[in-house]
Amino acid sequence: MEFPKLYGDREVTREKWREWVEGLARYTEVKISDELATPSYKSLPEFTALQNSADNTFEREMKKLDEISLNSGEESDYALGWAQWYILDKLRPAWRNEVFGENAFPEDLLKKSI
Repeated sequence: MEFPKLYGDREVTREKWREWVEGLARYTEVKISDELATPSYKSLPEFTALQNSADNTFEREMKKLDEISLNSGEESDYALGWAQWYILDKLRPAWRNEVFGENAFPEDLLKKSI
């Protein structure tokens, strides 16, 4: 079955680029927050100011995925990009060595991983 083409090549490239940039930024934010939520950091007095933003970051991102619609705008780039990088962590941890190479969009790296 052939699906109708809803977007042109320009729109697809833009979406892939936004998911790469914004998704990678969100992925980094979540990874750092997860690290800050570990007991070794939570015991530091400096952590108190960060606690609200560091706790349950992964769960918040998963909830955002549930709430995304076609009308979500830029938030979908962050959330869907983050989800792709997160899945790549599980399927292809070496993606970090490829992230700045050619065809390093998360969608393309996922295709290589399956």
